[in-house]
Amino acid sequence: MKHLIWIILAVAFIQCRPDVEFNGGLQEMVRGRGVEMDGDQLDSSFLTAGDQLYMVGHQDGGFPELSRQDPQESEGIWDHPIKLMDGFAASVYWEDESACLIKADTFVSYPFATKHLYTSLPHGLAVQRFQFIPDRKEALVVEYNLSNSTNEDQVINFAWTGFSDLRPAANANDGTMTDGPDRATWEEDIQVWSVVDVDNGWYLVLGSSAPQSGRSTEVVNCGYRPNGQGTAVTLEFSIKIPANSTFNLPITIAASRFALEEAKQTFAQVSQESSRFLREKQMRYDSITAQRNQIPVPEDHLQLALDH
Repeated sequence: MKHLIWIILAVAFIQCRPDVEFNGGLQEMVRGRGVEMDGDQLDSSFLTAGDQLYMVGHQDGGFPELSRQDPQESEGIWDHPIKLMDGFAASVYWEDESACLIKADTFVSYPFATKHLYTSLPHGLAVQRFQFIPDRKEALVVEYNLSNSTNEDQVINFAWTGFSDLRPAANANDGTMTDGPDRATWEEDIQVWSVVDVDNGWYLVLGSSAPQSGRSTEVVNCGYRPNGQGTAVTLEFSIKIPANSTFNLPITIAASRFALEEAKQTFAQVSQESSRFLREKQMRYDSITAQRNQIPVPEDHLQLALDH
């Protein structure tokens, strides 16, 4: 019941609580304030929803193993009736130190997006991980806002690893689908990773519109070790952040259950037009919010969230 109430709040309502401010990027487009969680509240699930894909993770930013159908299965990214990914992880490196983005200090949910705030990092760095799923697209947009609060420029290395797990969903498999091993390929012409389940022809495309300093199949897992026959791919970036400034780093994940070319086309469109897709999704939810007084709510605490 606790998780059901949280999902209702996360997907449908906006609560008046102050938000952490970052400059630029997709986050700058967001109107209103989100439902904010911290402390012990972070040890529970969240949902980032779309009409094609959805992502289930932990409010602290992780993707633990919590499936009721399969105790060895993790939360992750889903394109029903198949799973796409177990999750992803990121790390920041300086010359003499590193930090894994595995334990967020704050989680904020909007009706159309979610974000994690990492504010306990060294060298005056704060990171925001913002994500949403465009309507009518098999894609997820993740944007990292790296904010340098010091009076000196910083040069950091940023590594992002995606963990594929292309497989049938446990609650949708009637025995006709099997889980094959995943194989990753670097697509040099468009500078992205593609991943395929070799037995089924299910596809992922993962990449960024930002210039990359490297890529590998070495895992930056920050202690995260998912199960299954998936693989891991890493994108590496060398980033200069001026003093008292923010750098916005976008990551796009696109999928297709039918053809690699379809996943590539989705990736290209969503990575180039992510701001338009976010604006359209926010406008759609704004129209729902405008009619909120017409929605009967049986519980007082849910009505309070709805009114704000």
